[in-house]
Amino acid sequence: ELCRMYSPTRTNEPVLAKQHGERALQMYGALGNAGGEAQARWCLTDVLRSGNNEERSEAKRHAEAALSIVDRLGYAYGLGRAYNYLALVAWAGRNGTDAGALWEKALTLTEQVGNALLGSRILMNLGVVNELLGQRARAFKYYRDSLAMFEAAGHEQDAAWNQANAASIVIRFGDNPDQGLRDAQNALAVFEKLGDKDFEVFARLTIAT
Repeated sequence: ELCRMYSPTRTNEPVLAKQHGERALQMYGALGNAGGEAQARWCLTDVLRSGNNEERSEAKRHAEAALSIVDRLGYAYGLGRAYNYLALVAWAGRNGTDAGALWEKALTLTEQVGNALLGSRILMNLGVVNELLGQRARAFKYYRDSLAMFEAAGHEQDAAWNQANAASIVIRFGDNPDQGLRDAQNALAVFEKLGDKDFEVFARLTIAT
């Protein structure tokens, strides 16, 4: 938990996150707790994937080792998570094609076990990847599917992220820019309320367009 708390996606103290992750990994290994070892490796993957090339290579080794563990243990719920972490490493290395293929695999596995929260995030990431690769129609569908799942779960901020991303595609490439404008304005209201400055900027740029 300390590794997660200090990770770049939370309080952004990567040195402390790595220290706690490595300590947890060592202790789980001494206890023979393979499931805990996989958890520690996933946290280390999250910490290292945003670093330099050497750190990303280390992140990939941790992600691959965690996949091997959950596969060996028959942890069906963990398989989707394992492929998601491999995709995150590929994405951090600017390999959109590999990341997309890994997220497609992760999506199938999460759907098989009904992991809606992870599935909705994977759909959002697939939207980003496909938009980057120029597959705008597919990206729009992934964003809308993810939006529907987040709305059903009551996750307002995540839903607004997808709404803003989809609105940007509609405004720039679709045949109903007025609807895209309304969606961007609705998303902006959420970002302002929650203090999400990064996406507030994105929504305002989309509205300006």
